[in-house]
Amino acid sequence: MDYTLKCMSRLFDWGSDLRPEYVCIWPYDPGSCACDKCRPWGTNGFLKCAQNVAKLAKRKLPGTKIVVSTWWFTGEE
Repeated sequence: MDYTLKCMSRLFDWGSDLRPEYVCIWPYDPGSCACDKCRPWGTNGFLKCAQNVAKLAKRKLPGTKIVVSTWWFTGEE
């Protein structure tokens, strides 16, 4: 989490002069590190990470809207 927030902080600093309207938070895969703190990723780790990234974005990029995107994790109907 610390590493992710450090990277995102640098990205938001770099792009702040572009004044983005949106920040889209999306996991590139359904995995994570699979540790007990993150597992299950879709309903636990990803949501915690997304919440922290959204807070950081709101602080570094005032007025930016947050979009959370993902996909169907379970594959069940």
